Amino acid sequence: MSALGSTWRSIWRFHRVLAGILVLEYAFTFAVVLATSGMLVTRVAGMNQDSGVDEHGLYVVRGTGTDQPVHRSQLLEAADRFRALAGPGQVSLGSSVPFYGTGAQLMPISAPDDASRTVPLQGYAYQGDADFATVLGLRLRQGRRFQADDIALRFGESGHVILLSASLAQRLFRGEPAVGKQVRVAHQLYTVIGVTNPLEAPAYMGAVQSGSTFLLPEFPSDDALLLVRYTGPVAELNRVTHDLNKADAGKARWGFAPYSRIRTAYFATDRQAVAALAVVMGVVLVIALCGILGLTNYWVSRRRRQIATRRALGASKQDILRHFLFESGLLVAAGLALGLLFDLAYSATFGHVYLDFGPTMLLLSVALMLLLAGAVVSLSLQRWLRMHPVELMRSI
Repeated sequence: MSALGSTWRSIWRFHRVLAGILVLEYAFTFAVVLATSGMLVTRVAGMNQDSGVDEHGLYVVRGTGTDQPVHRSQLLEAADRFRALAGPGQVSLGSSVPFYGTGAQLMPISAPDDASRTVPLQGYAYQGDADFATVLGLRLRQGRRFQADDIALRFGESGHVILLSASLAQRLFRGEPAVGKQVRVAHQLYTVIGVTNPLEAPAYMGAVQSGSTFLLPEFPSDDALLLVRYTGPVAELNRVTHDLNKADAGKARWGFAPYSRIRTAYFATDRQAVAALAVVMGVVLVIALCGILGLTNYWVSRRRRQIATRRALGASKQDILRHFLFESGLLVAAGLALGLLFDLAYSATFGHVYLDFGPTMLLLSVALMLLLAGAVVSLSLQRWLRMHPVELMRSI
């Protein structure tokens, strides 16, 4: 403790200006690295988020009308054609899929049987027919999937049952079994018949918001999708699509895409952002390294007399290196504390902008700064440690 205090007093007494500038350099670099790392982690986590569906062998077919949405009869005819290829129970009509941001509505949902839970949550509603959950490959945790008699008979209406995602069921019922209970969506009551594994919303907004999804048994009225579960040759899907386009020439245009392509397209902007952030982080580190190296080199060069004296008194190169590393460690610690305070103050002032890092990211950022400081000190000392003490004294 006395060595720590004496070293700090020595720095503050004889090198306060230069030490202060170095502390600010470390603080700025650490603040930028920590903020950029937080944004990178958030983006990468979103890109790797589990959609909740079985993505292998899932195709999304969409029809585009020439002057209006594709008619229900055309949707049903297309479904029959793909069902003849893929088999019964492998084709579904649905409003949307995760990371495909059309058709799902953000709606209020609440548990009306408990006064403490009457504040509506916001949840994303998927609409689909009896095979919707099966074709998506949703795994049940409780209850059952939709059946044919759950679907509303009239187009655009809904049945009176609902499937909840596990995260939404947890928020509504706080760990209690959800099956058999009622929820209110908008102004209508629904009975929960099943709870599925977490299912993402069409637009990813973070784990809590995006996981608040539920499924309603109804035929989507506008801009509906055909979902096809098929593991055979893609040429057969091309053939069915070609036949559909030929039959609906002048009325609709049909196309399909594997779900993997839809997911890749959705996160294209995020991948570009991750690449840009990585470049920015690299540039900042290089600039910071150059600035800190220049300041540290000047700081060490002013201590040539001290280095020569200690070498003449028998101190080894490792002893001198350890001494300067210890001093640099004190400056780095002060810079890290100042940089962290800056990030926390910025976040408290402007909201939760980018401080989405955990202990692991914080420790990695600290380790990176310590390695940077150690490398800079070692490079700055190399020239003077190679010189003989006598030669070093002559250079003063």
